[in-house]
Amino acid sequence: MNHRLHKNNTMNDLNQLTQQAIGIAINIHKTLGPGFGETIYKRVLFKELQNYKLKVQAEFPIMIIWKDQVIGKQKVDLLVNDTLIIELKAQTQIEDIHLQQLLSYLKASKISLGLVLNFGAKILQIKRVINSANSDLQFCDFCDTKKEVDSTNDSTSGITSKSYHKTKSLSTHKKTCLI
Repeated sequence: MNHRLHKNNTMNDLNQLTQQAIGIAINIHKTLGPGFGETIYKRVLFKELQNYKLKVQAEFPIMIIWKDQVIGKQKVDLLVNDTLIIELKAQTQIEDIHLQQLLSYLKASKISLGLVLNFGAKILQIKRVINSANSDLQFCDFCDTKKEVDSTNDSTSGITSKSYHKTKSLSTHKKTCLI
């Protein structure tokens, strides 16, 4: 099964799903606080996502393929509605390796978007990771909004949203965001 963002799921659907998952995670963190192991947060988030009638799969296996051969599999913490991977952490902070890990999972599964949620910090840490090779979405570094990209009619012609916005100041960005 190809778990790439299905064409019948719009940007709005994916945005709504990520907002819902983030809202649920924030409520869990407010209630439990930091200090528990990752497994506890995963179990609670799994149950809460199900309470919202979302399709949730825990420890979902993804195949790792090298030169057309399956060489192993990895398990992602949570797969939501076949379109969003959630990786949970219970550490003092999110590290670059956590983002790289999620990006590797996204590439292997051909899923476009994932979240790293760190319950170990005083305030829930949230990072969105996008697999741009499998996505029709772009993210803005300043405002964390996204847009669907029509590759046949992309006015930035090869300049991604991120690189374009990095050249802008925040005050200028608020007036000129293309997303």
